[in-house]
Amino acid sequence: MEKSLPLLMTTKIATSTLEQISSLRSLSPATLSAISECAETRLCEAGEVVVSHLDTSRDFYVIATGEVRAQMVAPNGRLLTYHLIPQGEMFGEIAAIDGEPRTASIVTEVECVLVRVSSECLLTLMANHPDFALAIVRNNLRTNRRLSQRLFEYHSYNVKGRVYSEILRLTDNALNSTAVITDRDLASRVGTTRENITRIHSELKKKNLIERRHSELRILDRTGIEQLLKNCEFS
Repeated sequence: MEKSLPLLMTTKIATSTLEQISSLRSLSPATLSAISECAETRLCEAGEVVVSHLDTSRDFYVIATGEVRAQMVAPNGRLLTYHLIPQGEMFGEIAAIDGEPRTASIVTEVECVLVRVSSECLLTLMANHPDFALAIVRNNLRTNRRLSQRLFEYHSYNVKGRVYSEILRLTDNALNSTAVITDRDLASRVGTTRENITRIHSELKKKNLIERRHSELRILDRTGIEQLLKNCEFS
């Protein structure tokens, strides 16, 4: 069950800390100093809701440490995961800029330190520091690329194809063949049920394509899964 974000003490953040964050690393000293003047840090426990879908908050965030999940809950109660946002990336810029309700809920996966900037400060920073505005645009484009790929998969593949695609994406390449993920979590990412995931995993294990131990999934034959994926396109 999601836990609401409690009211926590916030603290200012030093420029030396900001320059260690990957998405801010290329910014000028003057820009980092300006961000430091108006930003605060916030410590969040795992499982806390930072923003809720359709709420009217306007704050913008950068993930200093940890990872968060962008998600929604369907009318039938099924959890739908858009994507996981890793350490160093940003979220909340859409509502902060356009003033409309939040497009998704953001929930912390692990304990996180978030850098929070108000909408008013964000707009001022973007107007006065073009390198910061460009960093936000680039972050948004990375998100759009990920979501565009998922949209393509929803329209191109059946459920099995979406599962195979997600497994391949989770493991990246032959050098990173293992991922830690539960059946429930994988189901939320591809828009299906946990029972379907369990059944598909069983089929892949029988073909000796994966190993599954508790929440650890290991690809044994990446090429074999890629071949199966070719047969999952809608006709």
